[in-house]
Amino acid sequence: MQRESKQKLILTPANSSKWNQINEDLAALIPRIFNKAVVSSLSTSVLSVKFDDWLYTYFDDNFGTVPPSNPTKNKRRKRSHKGLERLRQRKKECKAARKALIRAGPEKTAEADLISKQWFSLVREHSRLKKTLDQKKQMKSRISCEQNFRTDPNKFASNLFQGKQKNGTPTFSAETAKKYFEKT
Repeated sequence: MQRESKQKLILTPANSSKWNQINEDLAALIPRIFNKAVVSSLSTSVLSVKFDDWLYTYFDDNFGTVPPSNPTKNKRRKRSHKGLERLRQRKKECKAARKALIRAGPEKTAEADLISKQWFSLVREHSRLKKTLDQKKQMKSRISCEQNFRTDPNKFASNLFQGKQKNGTPTFSAETAKKYFEKT
């Protein structure tokens, strides 16, 4: 038996006077709807599901449900590094100019050499910036992991070993695998 999740109910606070009225209503309704004949004719699992559904609809009618939220609405968009974007754009323009010069005439001109040097320097600069950004990202990740470990080591360990599991079907037969492992 599988249960479906239902929308969250909007319930009043526990100290509200409305609960006294609901308690009286339920005390009168439950014996009438779930009388001895119904209780004795149904199995306990079916009876509990039926009671749960009835109780949910009762509270839904009296209080209502919370409308479903849209979780993607609040998701923050990842921003790219402005320096990297600028370098990518300059590299792209420099590469296009270099290709245009090569197509236009002889490859070994002073302009082509200058543009090639500029392009290679941009490639190196881009690579350097990317490496430093990756190191910063790795450092932040390491610090975050250390903080998570210090706050709750058991939770950290369980999350560590319950990450993405790689499952897949092998592209070889069981016989091939058996032969391979017998050799090694």
